[in-house]
Amino acid sequence: MAKFSREYLRQATSPGMFGLGVMGLGEQLGTALQGRRVRNAEMQMITLGNQALAASEQGDMEALNMRRQQLMDLLSRTSNKDARNNIINAINEINAARPATQARATTNKAKAIIKTEQALDDMKSERESLQVTDEQGQVQLSGVFTSGQDRAMQALEDRLEVMKQDANAVVEANDIRLSTRLKQLEDEQKLYTAEVKRGVSMLSQHEYGSDSYNDTAQQLKDAGLSKAVMDYEKIVMQFQTEQAELQKKLDEKRPLSAEEQAYMRERGYRLSDSDYENRKQYNTLVNGENQARMAIALRALTSNEGDAAKAYANLALDTFRSIGDTQPLWFDDLKEMIDDELTEKDYEIIYGMAEGKTESEIQNVVAGYLRNRFKTHFANMETDVKNKRKTNQAMLDITEDLLLSAKNPDGSFKYERLEDGSVDRSKVPPIELRQAEEEAERRVNPSIQPSSQLDTTLAGAKAGVVF
Repeated sequence: MAKFSREYLRQATSPGMFGLGVMGLGEQLGTALQGRRVRNAEMQMITLGNQALAASEQGDMEALNMRRQQLMDLLSRTSNKDARNNIINAINEINAARPATQARATTNKAKAIIKTEQALDDMKSERESLQVTDEQGQVQLSGVFTSGQDRAMQALEDRLEVMKQDANAVVEANDIRLSTRLKQLEDEQKLYTAEVKRGVSMLSQHEYGSDSYNDTAQQLKDAGLSKAVMDYEKIVMQFQTEQAELQKKLDEKRPLSAEEQAYMRERGYRLSDSDYENRKQYNTLVNGENQARMAIALRALTSNEGDAAKAYANLALDTFRSIGDTQPLWFDDLKEMIDDELTEKDYEIIYGMAEGKTESEIQNVVAGYLRNRFKTHFANMETDVKNKRKTNQAMLDITEDLLLSAKNPDGSFKYERLEDGSVDRSKVPPIELRQAEEEAERRVNPSIQPSSQLDTTLAGAKAGVVF
């Protein structure tokens, strides 16, 4: 993305470029131009190239455009053909770098949105921690939260509102959050798998049911590995049950059944006249196969092959927790169901269904499972999402109408229009945009009263805005 400036500077300082190159331009033009002017032009080109490089690497579109304009101005003041070609090449390289620079600018803004939201969350949490309710039911601050901190919060909210007018930055901010959360879930899953592997290794060093085994199992359960212990014991108990059944038949000198005889012959074994020897040989063979199956089951228990699918499934569950949080704490909603009613067996089924699926397919798998598992709560969540979308769209439409109709005291329209006729919200002062949004919310939901700090009528009058 910054290749254009480095390449340009390399060529500009090379004697082979345009005959003498930029550094030798003064000698070539010496007879036609004053040497000082040529040297100044050379230095300006190199300086602008360095500045364009820095702007591109930092994702600073404003600075990049400024350097481009400065090169355009330099071009208009330059008459030498080779020098003009050199400047034009630099301008073309800047033009080619604009998409990559814009992408960086969007990423920078997305990261700034995330940091600003986090800072606001921290300040709001601090403020809420100081709130108490007095005898009259009024919320008061019990500690010191200064007016300066209030102003800082307001400034952050204003800045966030401006940044969120860039839809691409908002989308990328959401992508960054999801990627960060997914990485966290993947790391947690890898760590859990490693802990399970360690736990299985510890358990396998003790005889199942012994005091030392029970102590180790309890230690692992206390460390949050109860499911791993139960899975291990299920595998071991199944093997021991099968082994005990085989031993019982041997002790009873029970002859092989027709099915067991066929099993032996299929594997190339000859049967003797002794039922005991035949049974003993059969038990040895079957025990070996059972041990092999147990080893495979234990390897599957400690395998990390499904970690990515599990992480995507957990991310999908996180998403449904968030959008399913539709009711106050004392009412059940989809979030409550996922947190309180989803069992280890449910998770096992979801993980199994997610195995080998793509990210979008896993999202659908989880949605389908929750829809079947919690029919009423999932339907309530879908209804709530539809209603919120309808409400948000209504608020957006009303806000746009308010901004379009806003006028200055002299009757002229207050805000600049875009080509499609909509208001250029990047040019609307944050406080006035917030006033329009609050008014839109009040019209959609008349029970909401505008805050005392941002009364739309008073503040609007002060700003010269007529809604």
